[in-house]
Amino acid sequence: MEVLITLVIMALVTGLLFEGIGGAAQMSLRLSDEADRLDRNALAADWWRASVVSALPPAKDPQSPDAPRTPTFIGAVDAVSMETVATLHARLGAPRLVRWTLAPVGSTTQLIYEADGVRWTAAQTRKRNARFVYRDVDGSWKDAWNQADPPQLVTLENFFDTPVVAHPRSRAVAFQPPERPTVGL
Repeated sequence: MEVLITLVIMALVTGLLFEGIGGAAQMSLRLSDEADRLDRNALAADWWRASVVSALPPAKDPQSPDAPRTPTFIGAVDAVSMETVATLHARLGAPRLVRWTLAPVGSTTQLIYEADGVRWTAAQTRKRNARFVYRDVDGSWKDAWNQADPPQLVTLENFFDTPVVAHPRSRAVAFQPPERPTVGL
């Protein structure tokens, strides 16, 4: 009888042990999936930010420097296009026209990268109100951008867990030559 009671207790302990190991394995898989999702989102956010940060301002026409410059950074709430040197498919430093689009697909919204006939879905979310917004030099936020200079800031809102902000570094500025240095003592 004592042996039978010992076997029953051992069976219960073994069952609980295997149930705990199975639960830990499932938790590990869920954590791994969540970590992969966060890594993919961080990578897509970095790709988007790098292309915006490296956006080029429109160049002046050397033949007619007083002519208005054609914007190369054009944005709306659902798409932004720019000439940039940070592309996902070409050599770094080679200027390319790139377009990022927020497209509703079924129950998701996709962040789509397009350039030179290449089209990739960089990321997707279940959020339905994702959008791009643009900050002007005066500090006002706009839903669209079509000016000669890139905006001060561009934000991708409501797509990832936190907004992704990018600052186009290449803003055209008027060149001011320094004053002539004094010569001698």
